Amino acid sequence: MTLKKAWIPRVSLAVVMLVLLSALPAQATIIDMYIGQREMYIDTYDTVALDAAPYIKGSRTMVPLSAIALAFGAEVSAYQTESGLQARIGYRNCDLFLLVGDRGAHFVNEFGNDVVETMDVAPEIRNNRMMVPIGVIAMGFGANVSWDPYLQLISIEN
Repeated sequence: MTLKKAWIPRVSLAVVMLVLLSALPAQATIIDMYIGQREMYIDTYDTVALDAAPYIKGSRTMVPLSAIALAFGAEVSAYQTESGLQARIGYRNCDLFLLVGDRGAHFVNEFGNDVVETMDVAPEIRNNRMMVPIGVIAMGFGANVSWDPYLQLISIEN
């Protein structure tokens, strides 16, 4: 193989990797949602339609689980158990398990340690979506949540 031909595969591999990496979804830095609106704003510029609008229940803000988790780049799965509908959210080195109607949020780290946090409000199904208190999701993602009561705005910053 000549010197000229040796660099062609390396350049081709670099171009393919660049194209693949640019096609991966970016993780959100800031997510804004308004109570009662079926839109979510990611990093101010991207608008995502929601199947269910955020609402307030028992002084807690309920948001659609899958939309928030996917915006952060988390893996989400839901399945039926003997106890009811359960969701698993995998993010970084932690899995969060939530059960509809149960106020216990189970955080399981990479070593299998299970820490249970009690929520004020249990996850529930509304408009065929699992709605969860945003404070629990933010804690699981290591994010901060701010609330503007005048604008009815929830901001989640990662």
